[in-house]
Amino acid sequence: RQHNESTFYAGVFALPAATTMVVDANGTRQRRYWKPDVHARLRLRRDEEVLEALRALMFEVVEANSRSHLPIAVLLSGGLDSSAIAGVAARRLAEKGRTLTALSSVLPSDGRAANGGCRDERDFIDAFRDWPNIDQRFVTPIGSGPLDDFERLVRAHEAPLLDTRHYLYSAFAEAASGAGARVILDGCGGERSITYNGDGCFPEWLLTGSWLRLLRELRLSARHAGTSVWPKVKLQLLRPLLPRRVRNTLRRRSFVPGDGIHALQPAFLTEQLGADHAKLGDLRELSIPTHGSHRAVQARLMDPERRMSAVPGYRGFERIERRFPLMDKRLLEFCLAAPSKLKVRDGYSRYLVRGALDGLLPKKIQWRTSKEPLAPDFALRYNAQRERAVALLASIGPKDPVRAIVDVDKLESWSTYEMTASRYTSMQNLCAGFGVPQGLYLIAFLRQFPEFRA
Repeated sequence: RQHNESTFYAGVFALPAATTMVVDANGTRQRRYWKPDVHARLRLRRDEEVLEALRALMFEVVEANSRSHLPIAVLLSGGLDSSAIAGVAARRLAEKGRTLTALSSVLPSDGRAANGGCRDERDFIDAFRDWPNIDQRFVTPIGSGPLDDFERLVRAHEAPLLDTRHYLYSAFAEAASGAGARVILDGCGGERSITYNGDGCFPEWLLTGSWLRLLRELRLSARHAGTSVWPKVKLQLLRPLLPRRVRNTLRRRSFVPGDGIHALQPAFLTEQLGADHAKLGDLRELSIPTHGSHRAVQARLMDPERRMSAVPGYRGFERIERRFPLMDKRLLEFCLAAPSKLKVRDGYSRYLVRGALDGLLPKKIQWRTSKEPLAPDFALRYNAQRERAVALLASIGPKDPVRAIVDVDKLESWSTYEMTASRYTSMQNLCAGFGVPQGLYLIAFLRQFPEFRA
């Protein structure tokens, strides 16, 4: 992520999100015109009124994002975010005599046994098979992976921040073009609005005396997860209530470091961020409230200062526009102001979308509590391209100027790992599937500048 006005180019700055700039003879002035309001509350009294209002708002937002004289496509993963958009968009487009094209990432049709035991979301995606007004199209980019064409993509993206699944988005763009679409509706960002998982609700109920609700939701949540109550109590209730220093210590002991996975040289980090750069992970953790108000946690997720790079890094973005209905300002404000009892209810997190879109979601998806990765065979794809990463890193000489910024030796050690799963469930998988590609993207970015060419 990029923050505030920073970019990857000296002397070039970005206008922060939710900010206007006026340039005149007196200079430049900036004004931030929006930020999440944790004190706002909905004026609706009954739960049914809240859900009905959210349902109506979803129709407004999806319709606004579906404006195009050409066909509309949606990324349908089988999860709640994408299914919510698909269900609403299909209904709205049907009223206008138009069909929605649904694009889904699935494994090759030769079965799971030939895919290293990977599982895709076909069972849930197929819940839309007989859904009215949806043209389903499966996307399986054979032979593709995270190291495809990344040098050119970095130049087009103008930043070393490619999604490691860019090959899949390239395939989505190609499929959308084949369907005549120039707009893809994407469910990215839903966890900030309609599918916020309710982090902070349990501690809030404990501290405000809503103990009966807390006990009931803990019990039902554990039942849906197929576990005992204790893991829920430990992770979702007790851990957020620990002192911040203790939480930081526990986080550092987990397999994910506080400052993330990267291969930047310590000397470069010190030069850019100061001698205390190693403490930045702790400072970031300290700035995120974890108890007292679930809205404070949710607002932090939607803070416009945590902006994402605006230009998509995949082939075909020149022709295709990705739109993100679930990050609409109206939805963010509504869901932030909604009561906690509708964010976690009957043991289900993400209840707002489950309750509001009843009848617009297949039941199998509406009440699901699991989710497979968007790219279910990413591990196989990375492993198939790993030797290319090894060769690229081995070609970097000991006096190559990129070594001043990139710890090539660390990347080489990571490149010896094979991924064992498509999720980042271990340090090895994280270093291999995320750290190595991101390090190579950074090297490709640096190679654009004469001072970093060997």
